[in-house]
Amino acid sequence: MQVKNIRHVGVVTDSIEKSLGFYCDILGFVKSKQVKESGEALSTMLGLNQCIVNTCKISTPNGDAKLELLEFESPIAQASNEVSVNSLNLTHFAITVESVNEVFLKVQDLKLSYISAPVKTDGGAKVFFLRDVNNVLIEVVEE
Repeated sequence: MQVKNIRHVGVVTDSIEKSLGFYCDILGFVKSKQVKESGEALSTMLGLNQCIVNTCKISTPNGDAKLELLEFESPIAQASNEVSVNSLNLTHFAITVESVNEVFLKVQDLKLSYISAPVKTDGGAKVFFLRDVNNVLIEVVEE
């Protein structure tokens, strides 16, 4: 068996609308599909009783990468301990942008949380990490 691609990355949020504002308005993702899901198959698949979840697929403008925003109505999502970049867990995902400085200025203007100002790596890329509205770490890269 060989993996074909990564289908999407799921991000649990307490507000799809708040997350759409962040991912679409600040980072430039495009909304593609929003639905409310429930039922026995979903509850069984997720291992959650009487699961009801609002989902929204967003993608990069070229459609190559997708995120699935998930807002659980039942059971309500619980905040977890903060993840750092060296946690034993899924720690972050990375996006490539045209201008790291442009994104960083938006992040500063909106007083969003970030780890440091952009730095130039040994390989020549400009990189910084920020946190979304639900504290998910995002690596922002300009190659």
